[in-house]
Amino acid sequence: MLVRPGAQVWIDVFVPRGDPRFREDVLESFAFLGKAWRAGLAAVIGAPLHSLAVVAGRTGKAMPWSAKACFAGLGAGEILLDNRKVVGISQRRDRSGAWFHSMAMLDFDPGELPGLLDLSEAERHAAGARLAA
Repeated sequence: MLVRPGAQVWIDVFVPRGDPRFREDVLESFAFLGKAWRAGLAAVIGAPLHSLAVVAGRTGKAMPWSAKACFAGLGAGEILLDNRKVVGISQRRDRSGAWFHSMAMLDFDPGELPGLLDLSEAERHAAGARLAA
């Protein structure tokens, strides 16, 4: 993850076990936060709700570059705007509940992150192309 001042907005949420939003099914548990991001983004950027999609729990997918650049994959609850990922969400659990870490990109240069990774020139180009897609 590349972090730069002003380039992203982070929202972290803790859901304790026993809260109505807590789900034992890990993939289902992302839904409430994805829906909240979707509604918030629609209001802030003035986009129609139908242009923002929430990735359904079992439809997320790893992509060739998602092991090195998490924004290259799609996960449950994440938000797409016109089929481009704009919000990423991760989760950490323990006995007390689930922590959700989420981030929306405000400024994104798809070539910047691959340029910082230990990759060959061909890999750097391929990663940049995937992140730009």
